[in-house]
Amino acid sequence: MAETNTSSTKMRYIYSYADKLKRFPGLARKAIWKVGKEDPRRVVHSMKVGVALVLVSLLFLLEPLFKGIGKNALWAVMTVVVVMEFTVGEAISLALFLFLDHSLVSQ
Repeated sequence: MAETNTSSTKMRYIYSYADKLKRFPGLARKAIWKVGKEDPRRVVHSMKVGVALVLVSLLFLLEPLFKGIGKNALWAVMTVVVVMEFTVGEAISLALFLFLDHSLVSQ
């Protein structure tokens, strides 16, 4: 009897998880629509950041460009992430975090 109870609990958990996965696209769409309605500048900004990151990431994918730039291509990606922050406060805190991260890693 204990095995049946355990298996039925597992099945309920699986069905619950599957239901959440089915609802996720609709919930994500509603959340994105809500953000776009509240502040359209954030949507435009996210599109700009996405395009910038795709273009900079091509430095890694295109072999001749990567050979010419070398390991500094990583800093191009980091620069895009820091410069394209939505607010100045986020950019400053992220820059400080990256500085501390790289200074601790290099030791």
